[in-house]
Amino acid sequence: MSGILYNPCEPFQAYNRLEGRTREESLNSALSAKIHDPLWMLSRQWQFGEFKGEDTGSAIEAKVAVKTQKLNYFKPNFGPWGKVDDALPMEVSVEKLHQKIGIRSSYYLGKKLLRKINESLSGQAGYAPSLYENDLIKAFSFQPPNLNTDDDEQTLARNGQIMARTQAYQYLKTLENKAIDGARILSAFSKNPDFLNAYSNSNPGGFIQPAHLSALKGVFAAWKSTVIEDFNLPELEEQQSWISEKMEYAFDTASIKIQEEDQRTLHAESYFQGHLDWYSFDQIHSADPIVLPDIPTDNTKRHVLTLIPSEASIAGMPVSRWWEMEDGKVDLGNMDASDTDLAKISITQYAMNYSNDWLAIPFDVEAGSLCEVEGIVIKDVFGFRTQVEAANKQDESGYLGWGMFGQSILNVEKEYLGMDQKVFIPDALAKTIEGEPVEKIKMIRDEMANTVWGIEAIIPDLMGSGISGSDTANKVEQILENFLTQEEEIQEIAADDPSYLPIGNGEGQIRQFKPPLKYSLANKISENWIPFIPIHKPGQAINREITFQRASMPRTIAGMEPHAVRPQSAFLRKGIEEDNRQSEPYFVHEEEVPRAGVTLTGQYQLTRWYSGKRVLWYGARKITGKGEGSSGLRFDLLADNK
Repeated sequence: MSGILYNPCEPFQAYNRLEGRTREESLNSALSAKIHDPLWMLSRQWQFGEFKGEDTGSAIEAKVAVKTQKLNYFKPNFGPWGKVDDALPMEVSVEKLHQKIGIRSSYYLGKKLLRKINESLSGQAGYAPSLYENDLIKAFSFQPPNLNTDDDEQTLARNGQIMARTQAYQYLKTLENKAIDGARILSAFSKNPDFLNAYSNSNPGGFIQPAHLSALKGVFAAWKSTVIEDFNLPELEEQQSWISEKMEYAFDTASIKIQEEDQRTLHAESYFQGHLDWYSFDQIHSADPIVLPDIPTDNTKRHVLTLIPSEASIAGMPVSRWWEMEDGKVDLGNMDASDTDLAKISITQYAMNYSNDWLAIPFDVEAGSLCEVEGIVIKDVFGFRTQVEAANKQDESGYLGWGMFGQSILNVEKEYLGMDQKVFIPDALAKTIEGEPVEKIKMIRDEMANTVWGIEAIIPDLMGSGISGSDTANKVEQILENFLTQEEEIQEIAADDPSYLPIGNGEGQIRQFKPPLKYSLANKISENWIPFIPIHKPGQAINREITFQRASMPRTIAGMEPHAVRPQSAFLRKGIEEDNRQSEPYFVHEEEVPRAGVTLTGQYQLTRWYSGKRVLWYGARKITGKGEGSSGLRFDLLADNK
């Protein structure tokens, strides 16, 4: 052995180096690393159970029979059954929401429409280039809002909300009477496919020649289809899977009905994670089979393959052979698992004790298919063949046991019946590019105020991006105050201010006295805090269950009648028209807002599908919040009169 080397520059550290030194001229004996105590090594092997052998051989061949069945029907939560669109991932079909197109995109879509009109109608009798451009701009131009004294309170408030988005308002002023608003045309087309009939020459003020009307309808229809396909917009609300009361998605997918026992209906009750996988689905068992339209040909395939199985392994797993050298990735000393950390304990036990008992057989399954392993036959080195049965096979009582990747079987009342032996491989996305949030809502519980608040942290800026909700709320109030308050009104309000009391001094003169305290009915809350008050569910006279109903805080500005503050994000504006008038209430289930709260985000996502096509869509995602909060809302306040 060599000596010890001390570093004089580092007196508190010592380095030892051990190396073999042979007494012979040849190094063969030293390099062979002979074991001089084999009995000790054998004893250690006995202690570790290495001598406990089984009368089985290693697997050298596996024959597998697999049946796959393509799920080719899709049903959004509110819509009818239809065929699966293979050109889109299922996540896009589920998540797509109808977000208002930004002003910049709307401008380019309008230019594209004018170009399509010129290309399609050129050469027709009576048509000249840009014949309808000025008239279309006049009919569908960008409309910047204006504040008028004749407008009611909600109209003023809505116009103020748009003007508070400075960039969007400047774009609208710039494009006014200069370009076509593609979003307005898309909205008009969705409401009435024959909206161009109103602009025909046969009607007063019409500008479209009857000979060109049919061709223009075709151009507008093709343009609309292109916009819906590029942005993946659900044309109708029935095509969406979003449930606003639960802030989640729900949908169904089904296989072809070849035979009664072959039909499968998978239901996703609550999907909000942003990634669609097998665990999002449950199988629904119904005595009455569903009726699917346009039944296609049989899409069931059976595969039989023979191959050599390989050992199933995970990163960092110890080697299964006693004398094999480790590769340096194993760090068993770094395992820190508590008594309740069952997942980590199970993985550790598998890696240490049962690593060489599991074999992997690769098989490529077509995305969007149900896969069932009908049977596996293993041949070992001794020539014996063993049939491997399913772990969750049906027992004598007819009960299906638990399976790792199977779907739960439920009846129409959502009662558990067992586990299905089939495995569903959804056509989910491996990677997406997510943009910055366009909308972000924080739903928190406020126990002091006994309510739930929907905080609009980020709201759409009407340009395709997001903007601060609190900053916009402050700008709205400033815009309305600056419009309503004039110098004369300020003086009149100051003279009539009830906080100033006239006091006589005994000499016929009157002076004003400001009292030290001031009473307020309630303090002011930022306008981006939307309240949800608890109410009893209708028809719950016995259980008295509650739900949350969207309410509103009053906006009180001098010179303006108090009115309700309306939300600005699309998630919270359900039932509110474009002019800020509420047509229907909005409810949120009580169990959807736990004590920790939830955060709801809406953002654009981009990916490429297997065909190489670029796919863009707008979707929502819900995550757990960060706990309770307090709005500071108080009533009957007596404070210093500053």
